[in-house]
Amino acid sequence: MPRLFLLLLIFAGVAGVGVLYLAPAWQEFTSLRQQTENLHTLSGEVDELVGNLNSVGSIITKIKREDLDRIERALPKGPQSAEFLVDLEKMVLTSGLLLRRTDVPTLGSGADDSGERKSGQPRPVAAPSGAPRANGIKEVTVTFTVAGSYDAFKRFLAELERFTRVVTVKELTFVAPSRPGDPIEFTMRSVIYYQ
Repeated sequence: MPRLFLLLLIFAGVAGVGVLYLAPAWQEFTSLRQQTENLHTLSGEVDELVGNLNSVGSIITKIKREDLDRIERALPKGPQSAEFLVDLEKMVLTSGLLLRRTDVPTLGSGADDSGERKSGQPRPVAAPSGAPRANGIKEVTVTFTVAGSYDAFKRFLAELERFTRVVTVKELTFVAPSRPGDPIEFTMRSVIYYQ
């Protein structure tokens, strides 16, 4: 019986030592297995994102240059006030109106892109209105006066509606002619947008 007791004691000792040494190794093994599973999951997500990136890249390459140019004309980089004036004058003349007056800001003459005044300089008429929006789109308020018949003004509004550049009419006023046959004066305060 002492042999059996001795064998049980040795077996218990070996088991105790095994548990003490193997338990931390087992914990490390399970931790590494969990990390490996996490890496496989992350690898699958990265593969899916790469697939999405490739599909978006193929869509972008299919966009025609003409479409990109139209987007650039609709929302140009910078206010491009001079180009807007040229286009405005073309639309006015095409419609049969006369362009009497325009108030378009001159950026760089006392106002920066956010419309802030530089020290000691007045803010120009129709300067950019405030800070850029959250999406980075900036605004410039433009006021102009045209003169002509009501039908010509309707044609002008149709031209303005088809215009590629994004323009929002904020206010429209008109002055009736003092004598019959004189042109009607229409004053529009509108906003043009840029990046």
